[in-house]
Order: sequence, then C-alpha cells, then structure tokens
Amino acid sequence: MALKRGRAVHFTLMLALGLFFYLAFIFFVVRADLGKVMKLFSSIQPYYLIQALLFDTGFIFFYGVAWFFIVRTITKKVPLTQSIIVVIISLSLIHI
Repeated sequence: MALKRGRAVHFTLMLALGLFFYLAFIFFVVRADLGKVMKLFSSIQPYYLIQALLFDTGFIFFYGVAWFFIVRTITKKVPLTQSIIVVIISLSLIHI
C-alpha cells in the first residue's frame, strides 16, 4: 500500500521533526557527548545492531498486541494501531 503524496510528505516532516526534538533532548537535556556517542555507534557490529533492533521492535509490537486484547475485553472500539501507539508512548515515558 503506497502512501499518497500529501501523506508521505506529512509523514516525512513529522518524522524529521520528531528526530530533531529527540536529538535536541539527548544533547541539551541529557548532555550526551557527541564524540563518545559516534565512537560507540561506530564500534557496534552490524549483526548485533540489527538483531537488537529486531528483538526490540518485536517486543514492542507483541506488547501492543497483548494490550489490544486486554483492552478489547473491556471495549470493542480500540483499533490495533492505537494500542501499539499507546505502548510506544508509555515505553518512551517510562524513562523520564
């Protein structure tokens, strides 16, 4: 399913804006050293990075599916995408 041009542009802009705010938070609030971060990323073996991303993404997806079925016992009006979005937000806010 291809995105329409307007939705693709909107998605790209929102993704760029989100990444900008995330990086600004990391470097200005957490005060991470850019040199150390880049050195750490360059020393990661690609196999382990891909494996970690797959496991983490799978965990988030299945956690969202579990919440979907738990919430669905109470109300039938919650879509799966909404459950996954709420899980992503809650996992992000846990570290603040």
